[in-house]
Amino acid sequence: MPITPPEGFLEGLLCQVGVLLLYILLTLAIVVAQLFGISAVQIDAARDALSNACAV
Repeated sequence: MPITPPEGFLEGLLCQVGVLLLYILLTLAIVVAQLFGISAVQIDAARDALSNACAV
């Protein structure tokens, strides 16, 4: 089910910024996990799920 932005312009913009920040944080978590030799499969799956949920 896609994530639908709120009605107003500012609310929609803030929603998209929040999704972008989550994506960046998950990507950073994958990089850190790989640096420490930890499997990042679950983090990668969460990032892919976020991407798929936000695809319009």
